[in-house]
Amino acid sequence: MAEPTSIAMAQGSSCWGCFQSLIDIHLNLATVLPLLDIKYWQCVADFKLNDLEGYPDKSITVGLYEGVARTEEDVHLLKLMRAKCKILIAFGSCSCFGGIPGLANFSTLEECLEVKFRNNKTVKDGEVPTENLPKILPVVVPNSTIVDFEIYLPGCPPTSKLILTALTALLTGKEIELPPHTVCHYCDRERKETPITEI
Repeated sequence: MAEPTSIAMAQGSSCWGCFQSLIDIHLNLATVLPLLDIKYWQCVADFKLNDLEGYPDKSITVGLYEGVARTEEDVHLLKLMRAKCKILIAFGSCSCFGGIPGLANFSTLEECLEVKFRNNKTVKDGEVPTENLPKILPVVVPNSTIVDFEIYLPGCPPTSKLILTALTALLTGKEIELPPHTVCHYCDRERKETPITEI
């Protein structure tokens, strides 16, 4: 049997839905896991950032980065993943395009903090937490303006089938066969023409 492929999985600012979709592969994950040597996945195992920092550059074969780089720590993690991984995958629509967190760019950072913390009845004393937290950046920029990616796996979240197809192709050295259409094309719901008249 061939040596397992080293992989690192990191999460920036996101909802964790993409990695949840990875776990949703269920029993099919059992066929992939023996082929992987997980070097870093802070959401699932007790890896620390200094574990990832300690690996030599380009020593990890595949990296998956979920989410956007909304904080200084996210930017550091994204750049670190680029340095340590030979193949870096933008994992999910947030990582590929900005996704839901990118919508924060329609408001200033102060407006976002006002809604989330200062004017929110569920937050004690309306205080914005700062202790031991990384600095929030004023805007969300596309991850591709910070680092280069070899592969983009979009979806909110990517489907389990797409993830399994991509991982299997990477692990076997085959070409990744991405679907030719968006997820809407495969949905059995009735489609109605909804013209956009104004933005």
